[in-house]
Amino acid sequence: MQQQPASNIKALSILHFSLLIGQIVFAAIGYYLVYSKSMGSINLGENAKFVVIGVAAIGLIMVTLSFSMYKKKLAALKDSTQPANEKLLAYRAASIIRWAMLEAPVLIAIVGFMLTGNYNLLVVTGVILLLFISTKPTASKAAAELSISESYLNT
Repeated sequence: MQQQPASNIKALSILHFSLLIGQIVFAAIGYYLVYSKSMGSINLGENAKFVVIGVAAIGLIMVTLSFSMYKKKLAALKDSTQPANEKLLAYRAASIIRWAMLEAPVLIAIVGFMLTGNYNLLVVTGVILLLFISTKPTASKAAAELSISESYLNT
């Protein structure tokens, strides 16, 4: 049984929300463990700044790659003559890959925070999470990115 276009977008929206909540809960647990001193942290001394810079660099690279890959995939889909349902499937795959590429540096930053106790890593987490939030799928956004009718997506 084939899914309707509206349920595809709704399923993507639910997946996006679930991934977002998972990252926020993990960050909250990490914050609690560090704040309550339930977890010992590694004292890196002067090397702590290199950890923050490294995690921020990984984050920047992954964010850049995720958005450029997504843009290239959508450019190919927009110009293709595939039926709308096939475009939606490829859109879903591109979105999931982009979210995975955005989630990876968040998880790295949270683990780094838990190990070092450096709150700057939570700032990196927050910035990437804001970018992640901006990628929430909607029918109007999908229609514009795929050059298909929004009314088709709402059926």
